[in-house]
Amino acid sequence: MADNFTQPNYLTQLGSTYMANIDAAVAVLARLAGWFNPHEQTAGSPSPDLTVVIDAGSVWDGTTFANKGAQTVTGFTAPASGTRIDRVCINTTTGDALRVAGTAVAGSPSATPPAIPSGHMPCCQIAIVSTDTAITNAMITDERA
Repeated sequence: MADNFTQPNYLTQLGSTYMANIDAAVAVLARLAGWFNPHEQTAGSPSPDLTVVIDAGSVWDGTTFANKGAQTVTGFTAPASGTRIDRVCINTTTGDALRVAGTAVAGSPSATPPAIPSGHMPCCQIAIVSTDTAITNAMITDERA
């Protein structure tokens, strides 16, 4: 069941009405805010590691919604030297996350992210240097529209 969005306004709404409208507004906005949210691995050993977690989300294929649960994106490695920017993209039909590897270059900030494959939308970029052993939230640049 969906909640109605009512813009909270402390000037015109009092006490419990104002608080209820804050809760309802957050409930409506939470689905969009959390949609394919990228972040570091927070469970397991070691935590974080060289994976990125993508929270659940939905895509519209023109006919139906494809609901995709949370995904763990693997395959990240530290470059032998320099800096590399990898990208995670979301398939616009299935909601599947895809890691696209960048090319390592010496000297930052000259690394550039790889292209977004056809049929995908950007989710995030991950800047990885040769000494990295884990991906943290500070390394992730959110690209969701």
